[in-house]
Amino acid sequence: MEEDGFLRFYETLSYLNLVYIITLGIFMIQAIESFTNFVPAFYKNMTKVCPNYGGCRLVQSKVVEPDDEKREAYIETYCLKEETYKLCKRYITRKSLWICPDFVLPDTNLTEDEIIDLYEKKEKQT
Repeated sequence: MEEDGFLRFYETLSYLNLVYIITLGIFMIQAIESFTNFVPAFYKNMTKVCPNYGGCRLVQSKVVEPDDEKREAYIETYCLKEETYKLCKRYITRKSLWICPDFVLPDTNLTEDEIIDLYEKKEKQT
């Protein structure tokens, strides 16, 4: 008699474990689906800083722009958003010429050829 009770208890326990495992599986599937839906939306809302941010002398020193307010305005406007850093003349110059002279500001109207000419003139003077 006791063996029957133990077997029924064991079968019930096994059944409850099975229900628990299935419930946990369903929960995990829902959690993964929620996460995979969340991640692209999360990254879509993130802005990407300029890839030159860490090495740009405008950001790292006061050599390019000594005025703190102007420098911070440039950084805020050009460096911290993907859609605007691609318009920065320093980014464009560095991407095409592999260098960016200190006299180039993010909003300069100089062409790449004019930048090269000015750079060469300054190099000859020193």
